[in-house]
Amino acid sequence: MEIHRAIRHGQKWRWPRTCIGALLIVAAGGALFVLFLFPPDRYPFYPQCQFHRLTGLACPGCGALRAMHELMHGHVARAFRRNQLFVLALPVIAGLSARSAWQRLTGKRMYAAPIRARWIWLGLGLVLAFGVVRNLPFVPFDHLGP
Repeated sequence: MEIHRAIRHGQKWRWPRTCIGALLIVAAGGALFVLFLFPPDRYPFYPQCQFHRLTGLACPGCGALRAMHELMHGHVARAFRRNQLFVLALPVIAGLSARSAWQRLTGKRMYAAPIRARWIWLGLGLVLAFGVVRNLPFVPFDHLGP
């Protein structure tokens, strides 16, 4: 019905945001279901870190997929050993995602202020620092690898 109305008025019809959002949720749910059933360290169809493959060093994201698998099975300590930054950042990522979803669904701003550039730069700095520190070969940093 909406397509016919748009065509009659000479407008280009676009998918409603709710359909695209629903498709993204279904795709993410399917990916999480596969991750839950098949451990990343036992099955070869998961993507490999090209940085680690080329340099032998762990990037800031190395171990995040395995950490997510461990978290889905309730093993928080094992997940933390795989990738500390990912486990600590997950509540922040979830909160920002929920905020964005709420704003898109309701059309209302949840908070008065948007995310400021300094927070983005601080986050990027933390990711970079974690990437450097986890590759240091001496105590106490030698246990931060994947």
